[in-house]
Amino acid sequence: MPLRDHFNPPLSQRRDWKGAFNGWTNALADQLNGDRLPKDFFAEPRIHVGGIPAAFLARNAPPPVYTIPTVFPDSYEVQVINSDAGPRLVAAIELISPGNKDRPETRRAFVAKCASYLSLGISVIIVDVVTNRRSNLHDELLDFLGQPTTGRLGEDVELYAAAYRPLMREKRSEIDLWPVALQLGATLPTLPLFPAVDLAIPVDFEDAYAEACERLRVS
Repeated sequence: MPLRDHFNPPLSQRRDWKGAFNGWTNALADQLNGDRLPKDFFAEPRIHVGGIPAAFLARNAPPPVYTIPTVFPDSYEVQVINSDAGPRLVAAIELISPGNKDRPETRRAFVAKCASYLSLGISVIIVDVVTNRRSNLHDELLDFLGQPTTGRLGEDVELYAAAYRPLMREKRSEIDLWPVALQLGATLPTLPLFPAVDLAIPVDFEDAYAEACERLRVS
């Protein structure tokens, strides 16, 4: 099923993009749990939009010394958990939302989240099919990691996906990259996810996207 533009007419006038993203996130988790992950691993969809709700003050809590503004990024995420080790988060798939791209502070928050995962040895895949916001968060992540040239997609690439595998190689901390440009009307790629350094799981984004669109009657 070719990639559709969920953020501009005519499709955006008939269907809310959030429904497709909810379905896609769940379909990816179903795919991984179906026949991809070994028995000691499982995948869970984690969807959170709109920041953290206001909370009541904890009883007997002292007043804060400072209160600082911050951003908690939207999350359309599939987390892969190793149930034999804790449980412990070992890999994550991130579907970028318009809220992740709409201003500098939300872009920084998303990039910082991905960089934090990678620094903990957590494999990450990001997918950006958002057409109503211009920014390349893959390249911004490489900026954050101090990589000015290697692995970039370039300013002219607006839709993309990228897989990242953090690992130690010959006593050096490294990240293997699989970046790919996407296009409307084209099929989506299969990318590797690494719940363990020596375990590569193929994630078929086209199959999960098609399943989500068919279930939700997105045409």
